[in-house]
Amino acid sequence: LDLDPEVGLKRAKIRSGELDRFEQENLEFHHRVRQAYLDQAHKEPHRIVVISVQHNTPEQVFELIKTHLISYISQR
Repeated sequence: LDLDPEVGLKRAKIRSGELDRFEQENLEFHHRVRQAYLDQAHKEPHRIVVISVQHNTPEQVFELIKTHLISYISQR
């Protein structure tokens, strides 16, 4: 599930009122982690699917996940 780090950290702060040790890392760290995951997904599109949670509603995210899982299972 892909989300811009700034948005994700804001959501985390709203959710719990405070950030955990991982969430307290600097923003550059979060951008590097996100980019590493996106790079891996680009290298292995048959294995990793990127689904935007920033531009989809929770219901749309659920449907996208379900669709990808059903597709994956049917190919096996």
